[in-house]
Amino acid sequence: MHNSLGPGYWQSKARSLHDLNLVTPKTLLVIDDDVDFCEVVTSVFSDEGFEVIHALDAASGIELALTRAPDVVLIDYLLPDRHGLEAVRELRRFGFSAPTLMLTGADGMPAHAIWAGADSCLKKPIELQKLFDAVREALQRSPQ
Repeated sequence: MHNSLGPGYWQSKARSLHDLNLVTPKTLLVIDDDVDFCEVVTSVFSDEGFEVIHALDAASGIELALTRAPDVVLIDYLLPDRHGLEAVRELRRFGFSAPTLMLTGADGMPAHAIWAGADSCLKKPIELQKLFDAVREALQRSPQ
């Protein structure tokens, strides 16, 4: 994933947690086996006040989601141990209700992701600003 954004970009373009009137830091869980992607997301969202945790496979991600109760989840479609769709279905069966955003490079996945229980499906590669906006919008819609 390429990050060509200069210093101060996020401060000038992205709405921070303070803009969302959130008094406590929000936790973002990233379930993706792309370590570089996880590092970039961690850096960007941490700078905006999020606590970011990540898992490199579905099993670890499900465990983190159920034990840490993140406020929002980013999950990749293709994971080493199972498809993200299966992981989202499993989370929903356990009663996990936080916004869950599927990330995929495959075409035609949005309907499948929504049917599995994801709140939205984002096409990879994705610009960081679009990703941040999608997470912010998911949090704004969330009743939590």
